[in-house]
Amino acid sequence: MSESNFQEIVQDWLAKVPPTDPIVVVITHNRYEQVLQCLESLLKEEVALAVIDDGSTDRLVIPALKRLKEQYDFIYLQKESSDGTVPTINQAFAWFAPRDVVVIRSDTIMPAGWLPRLKKAAYRRTNIATATAFSNYGGILSVPHRNASDPSIASGLNLEQVDKLIQQTSIHLTPVVPSTFCHCVYYKRNALEAVGFLDEALPDLVAETDFSHRANAAGYMQVVADDLFVFYKGLDFIQPEQQADLQAGLQALQGRYSWHNPWLKEASGTRRSTLAVALEAGRAAFLGYRVAVDATILKLEPDGTQIWTIELIRALATNPIRRKLCPKLILIVQNGVSQRVLKPVEDLLDDLEIVPYSVMQGLPKAYFDILFRPLQLQSLDNLYDFRNVAARFVLTQLDFIGYTNPGYHSSFKVWDDYRHLTEFSFAAADGVTFFSNDALDDALLQGMEVDPDRACIIGAGVDHHFFQAPSEAPAKSERFANEPFLLMLGTNYKHKRRSFAVEILKVLRRDYGWNGHLVMAGPSMPWGSSAAEEALQRLEDRDDTLLGNHLHYLGAVSEGEKRWLLEKAALVLYPSNYEGFGLVPFEAASVGTPCLTALSTSVQEVLGDEVVYLESYDPAVGARQVWEMVASEAAGRCQVEAINRRAQLFTWQGVAEKTWQFFEKLLKMPPRRLESTEQPDIDRGLKSAYLDLQNEYVRLKSWADELNQRVIEVEGSRGYRIIKRLTRP
Repeated sequence: MSESNFQEIVQDWLAKVPPTDPIVVVITHNRYEQVLQCLESLLKEEVALAVIDDGSTDRLVIPALKRLKEQYDFIYLQKESSDGTVPTINQAFAWFAPRDVVVIRSDTIMPAGWLPRLKKAAYRRTNIATATAFSNYGGILSVPHRNASDPSIASGLNLEQVDKLIQQTSIHLTPVVPSTFCHCVYYKRNALEAVGFLDEALPDLVAETDFSHRANAAGYMQVVADDLFVFYKGLDFIQPEQQADLQAGLQALQGRYSWHNPWLKEASGTRRSTLAVALEAGRAAFLGYRVAVDATILKLEPDGTQIWTIELIRALATNPIRRKLCPKLILIVQNGVSQRVLKPVEDLLDDLEIVPYSVMQGLPKAYFDILFRPLQLQSLDNLYDFRNVAARFVLTQLDFIGYTNPGYHSSFKVWDDYRHLTEFSFAAADGVTFFSNDALDDALLQGMEVDPDRACIIGAGVDHHFFQAPSEAPAKSERFANEPFLLMLGTNYKHKRRSFAVEILKVLRRDYGWNGHLVMAGPSMPWGSSAAEEALQRLEDRDDTLLGNHLHYLGAVSEGEKRWLLEKAALVLYPSNYEGFGLVPFEAASVGTPCLTALSTSVQEVLGDEVVYLESYDPAVGARQVWEMVASEAAGRCQVEAINRRAQLFTWQGVAEKTWQFFEKLLKMPPRRLESTEQPDIDRGLKSAYLDLQNEYVRLKSWADELNQRVIEVEGSRGYRIIKRLTRP
C-alpha cells in the first residue's frame, strides 16, 4: 500500500462509516504488547477505528496488525517511515475531514462504553474544542491521588471495576480545564477548522497543550468527561531521550501563553472548582467518601441532646449504607477529650476515626466530602471552620423557637445576631435536615433559604439502645413518692406552659378532690422562663389549700432520675405549644405511663391521630381530661398503646438510613460554592462575644437554679406558711 494512495483508501472507507461517527485514531510505533492491549479494548466496541503505524521497526507489530485487519473491521494505514507522532496526528486530521477525530495513545486501554460518554462531554457546549478523561496517569486529571500520575491503577482494582465506580460517583459536571491531556483526546472538527492543527514545531506531549491554548484564545474551551476513566501507562513521559525536548517545549508554552503556568497552578490547587469537586468524586470511587460528624457536644455527663447525638452516631456508623460509601465515619471531638467521654462508642472504633477539633482546623480546604452537624449552630466560628474543611456542610435545625422569640435572649442585639447566624447558616449549608415536616414548614415561613432538593426530614429515634439508665429516685422525692403525681419534664421556657400545668393542679384539687402532686423536673432558663408566672401562682395560693406541699421543683435531673419519675408518675403532662419533634411522650409510654399533650406544631404529625390530645388551654377542660385519664386505667392504657404503636415508626436505624440516603443525594450534587472568607451580614463582634455570652449564660443558669430551689424550700417550710397566714390582710 503506497502512502500516495492513503487519501483514496480513506475516502472509500469513510463512505461506509455513518456520517456522524467520529473516527478513533490509534498511532502505533513499536510497543507490541501495549498496542495489542489497546486494540483489544477498542475492538470490543463498535467504533470507526483507524490504526496508523508510524514506521514501526518492531518485527512483531506489523504482522500482528495485518492479521488483525483480516479479522476485524478497521482501516489500517502503514507508513514506510516514521514522521513522528505530531505530524501523523495532523495527517489523520486531514485524511478524515470533515469528521471529528479521537486520538488514543497506543499505551492506553479504554473501558466498555467509553465513546458515548466522551462524545457527550465534547458536545456539552458548541464552543468546546476537546474532551478528555480521568486516568491513573493524567497530570492534574489523575485519580485517586490528585496531581500524582501513577503508572498502575490504585487499590488493586482493574479498569472495568474502576470505570464502573467512577460512573457511580460522578456528578457529571464536565469540568473545564486549562488544556487537554494526550492519553485520550476528542477533537471536534469545528475547532480544528477554526484554530488549525497541531504545531509540528513543538515536541510531542506539548503540541496538544499548545492547541488547547490557541483554542482557548479563540473562545473555545477544553473539558473532562468526569464519568470516564481510562488506563494510561504514560510511557512517553518516562523516556529519557524525550525529557530535554519536553522541558524546552514547556518553556516555549509559557513564552507563548503567559497564563499557562498560573492557570495550571490554580487548577491543580483549588478546592472549590468544578474540577476539584469532580476529582474528589473520582477519589471516592477508589477510596470511599470522607464523611464527618460534629461530636464536639459530647462530654462526661450526657444530657438529652448528647444522648440523641450518640445514638445517631452509633446508628450511622453501623448502617450498611455507611460501609458502602465510606471506610470509616469520622468524629470531630473537643480537644483533649477523655476516653471516658468516648466510652459510649468505644466498641465501634473499627468503624470510626476520631479527629480533635484543632486537627480538623488544620486540614486542607474541602477535605471532607460531607461534614454533618446533628444540631443547630450557635457559633459563627464553628460555621466558618466547618465550611472551610468541608466540600458540603449539612446542618440540623430542630425548631425556630429561639429565632422567633426575642424574649429567649438577653437583649435585642443578641437575638438579632442569632437570627442573622441562623439565616447565614441556611444560606451556607449544602443540606439541612429536620425532625419533622412542621419544622421544615416553619423554616419556609421564616424565609429561610431552603432548596427542596437539599432538605430532608430524617425524624428522630425513640428506641434508645445504648442509654438505658437504671432507675434512681431523685433527691427529696420522698415528699411525693408514695402518692400519685403528674410530671412535667423539660425547661421552664414559657412555651412549655408550666403555669398551665399549675392551674390544672389547682382545679384537680379543688373540683375533683384529687390529693396528688405536680412535679416539675428540668433546668431553669435565665431568659424567657415562666418563673415569674409560677411565683405569682404560688403567692395567690395564700392559704396553701390548692398548692401547698403538692407542687415540687426538682431542677435538672439525671437520666436515671428521669426514668424513675417517668415510671412512678400517674401521667406526664406535655402542654408545650411549640416542639420540633417531642420525645417526652415516647419516653413516658416506653415505661407504661400515659402522656397528655397539646395539639401543636409537630406533635400531631409525630404522634398521629390515635392519641388523645388536650382540647384547649382552659384549665378546667385540661383538668377534666387529666382526671379521665388518671382515674381510668383503661384510658391510660389506650393512650400508652397508641403512642407505642407510633414509636415503631421512629427508630435510630431508620433515621440513619434516611440520613445516609440524603448524603448520597447530596454527593451526586455539586457543592454550594461558598468560600470560607466570605462574610455574612452579621456583627463580627459576635465571634468574640459569643464565648463570653455562653460563659455568662452558664453562670446565670447555675445561679437561677440554686435561687429557685432555695425559694421553693422556703415556701415549703412550716415556718413560712405560718408567717404567710399571720401577715395576710
